[in-house]
Amino acid sequence: MPWKKYLGLLIALSLFLFLTACTLDLEIPEYSLEFDGEILYDPTAANVVIYYTFVAEEPTHPCTYSLHRVDGSSGSTVVVPETTEVLVAGQQQKFERDLSGSEDGVYRFRVVVQVEQSPGDYIDMSFLDKTFEFYLDSNAPDAPIITLASDTYVGDQVTLFDHSEWISPAGSPVEVFYTLDGNDPADPYHRQKFSGGAIPVPSSDTPVIIRAVAIDMADHYDSFSYSQQTISFMDAESVDPCSADRTGGDQPGYHVLTITGYGFNSSTKVELFDMDGTEVTVFIGPDITSNQIIVVIVLTSGTGGSHPGVDPGMGTLVIRNEDTPSFPTDYLDFLIE
Repeated sequence: MPWKKYLGLLIALSLFLFLTACTLDLEIPEYSLEFDGEILYDPTAANVVIYYTFVAEEPTHPCTYSLHRVDGSSGSTVVVPETTEVLVAGQQQKFERDLSGSEDGVYRFRVVVQVEQSPGDYIDMSFLDKTFEFYLDSNAPDAPIITLASDTYVGDQVTLFDHSEWISPAGSPVEVFYTLDGNDPADPYHRQKFSGGAIPVPSSDTPVIIRAVAIDMADHYDSFSYSQQTISFMDAESVDPCSADRTGGDQPGYHVLTITGYGFNSSTKVELFDMDGTEVTVFIGPDITSNQIIVVIVLTSGTGGSHPGVDPGMGTLVIRNEDTPSFPTDYLDFLIE
């Protein structure tokens, strides 16, 4: 092979080895345009403050911004006309406007980062073109609906919250906050935000105060934005003694029972039924406390059932609270011997 061909192969091989031993780094510029956080809004001064930051290839870029009201029947209304300023990339920008006297409605703030196509000629960068919408709303929302009504219940419950403006919006979007301990639901230290799921309300020996408030995105609420329900519970936990012998005791067929639990009152009624549905005669002691009922049963007397007399076997004590709309009822097994 001629020496020139050897030389050419040698040069090509050297170039190949050089390229494979090196890496070529191409820095691709990062572009972004982000609004930082939520709108800061002072309802007393109707002052809107919006922060935004953009990142682009050049340290400075011309940017245009504008503010329009966009929910009017006649179309968009210009509040702040399109304005161009040269701004610094990576630096937080601030737009502030006093909207006192402006009509309630939806407002759209738009920011577009531009690039110089030719001297004095700028074009919009479509991927750095964003809008931010907010509501101007001078009216506080109505109170939310608590689906669990004030009443007495047996066992754990759940509640939901609803609001009329979720179906028929009347202004700024409404959020519902709640507490289950009677604290102010508008207080950030105590409140929880309702996100749509059922809220457990565990049975308790003391009343549970559910409070809720509707707050719109303009941070409006007043005394009419609150709702409240007080939930009570009744629970028959145990009976002592847990059985009765019709031949036992000083007076055969008479037995004194103590029912313990919570949520009892002077309107609480107690019934005892045997296996075939016979209702045993029961007398309730004069002193009923919130957590104790004294009951005297007479096993020698009963009515109803499939045949006369009180049958031995597992019976059922029925404890009912008759002074509440739902007539909450609880049950205890009771052995009749």
